[in-house]
Amino acid sequence: MMQFKHYITLLMVFTVCAKNWFEEKRIYNLNASDPIDVLIACHEKDQDVLQLCIQSAKKHVQNVRRIIVASDRRLSDDAEWYDESLLSFSKKSISDEFSSLDPSFKTSPEKQARVGWYFKQILNFYAPFEIPNISSNVLILDADTVLLRTVTFVDEEGNMLHAPGAEYHIPYFEHMQKFLPGLKRVFHKLSGISHHMLFQRAVLEDLFNLIESRHNCKFWQAYCRCVDIKDIALAGAADYEIYFNFVLQRSNQIKIRPLKWTNINQLSFITPCQEARYHFVSCHHWTRKDLEKK
Repeated sequence: MMQFKHYITLLMVFTVCAKNWFEEKRIYNLNASDPIDVLIACHEKDQDVLQLCIQSAKKHVQNVRRIIVASDRRLSDDAEWYDESLLSFSKKSISDEFSSLDPSFKTSPEKQARVGWYFKQILNFYAPFEIPNISSNVLILDADTVLLRTVTFVDEEGNMLHAPGAEYHIPYFEHMQKFLPGLKRVFHKLSGISHHMLFQRAVLEDLFNLIESRHNCKFWQAYCRCVDIKDIALAGAADYEIYFNFVLQRSNQIKIRPLKWTNINQLSFITPCQEARYHFVSCHHWTRKDLEKK
């Protein structure tokens, strides 16, 4: 009888251990009363739009407290500056990781040019842990994005509010599956990529624990190692897709709500979009026609 009970106990333990992460819904301890701190990771190529981004965040992010620009040098006097060299990883360490996967990486200017792109994504994940005294509610806002109307990003219960996009890029989801098996695109017509996202520390702690225990290395290292070699020089991962789909699968503490937004290729289009009651616009460096490309 004792042996039978011992067998049942072992079976129960095995069943719990074998349970997939996405079968265990979490209720995160989210703090709705925490203010929103805005993080803008910026390269000097977006400096011309950065000022508009900062001012729009100050005016239109509900319950905003701090506006923080993370960059390699101070790019604005209108926001706090966080020196990206203070982070626990660097562009060089990311480059070294990719070079260990692909020996041609360090000698390829095309591939080296993408390091900053991956660095920004990883920075977004780490900022809620490494920037001193930052809120548990961190709005990641792309430097080329300008808010045109006041927007709420968290509800009265602390749930994340997000306006999705429609982008679909297969390598993002191939990376996700290697990064955290079982992580998938939840809604086939909705993308997490809309140039902003509320990152909440309690969710990130859970995600970091799952990733680091699975890969037995630091989160940023696993992020790099799961990028397919064929996609390194292109677009092999997406922080917004990872976070968006992870919260959808892991918890019910996300609400999708539509906002009116669009991509524009001229800053002169901002005023007409504001008059048309858009909530925000994004003006990407590679598409801009009315600014000198640096």
